[in-house]
Amino acid sequence: HDVPELFVNLSWRLLKELPMLPEGTEVAYDQFVIANDRYAAPIDAPAKLRRRGNKFSVGDLTFEISNLSGAVTSLRRGSLELLAEPHTLSLYRPITENDFKDKNGKGGKTWRKEGLDSISQRLTKLNIKNNVATACINVLNRMGMTIASAELSYSASADGTFKVACRFIPDTASLKALPR
Repeated sequence: HDVPELFVNLSWRLLKELPMLPEGTEVAYDQFVIANDRYAAPIDAPAKLRRRGNKFSVGDLTFEISNLSGAVTSLRRGSLELLAEPHTLSLYRPITENDFKDKNGKGGKTWRKEGLDSISQRLTKLNIKNNVATACINVLNRMGMTIASAELSYSASADGTFKVACRFIPDTASLKALPR
């Protein structure tokens, strides 16, 4: 029996229009290969997202959200775990020459000084509405200070599609420069 290759494709798109960039513009793309010696074919299942505690499911697709961080700690298709580690928010990107020109960036020194080089997240609220699980989180810097909040919205369908949307709200009073 031929086992198909499985991939997780992520497309990062703008939710709102920016100067010179229309809404929906793809700003980043990731693709991850999933090792799959056991492939569970899609089954007909109700499209309604079901919740039991911090576990959510549609058909044979299930995901679990941490009660502490709001991160997705498990994503399963049948008995096959698809995550090697929790799915968390990341502000990391390599420093570029533009950062040396930014009066607030100063070559990334500000990021390290403000603790943006090692962030964590804390769950403040978890709910489900209109078939979407939403984890509201506080984003903490290395020193444990809140530097932003975010709404992580997770939706799934019976065909195995898993979508993540993030609404990031920086605390501009404490953050002067962000990776962009």
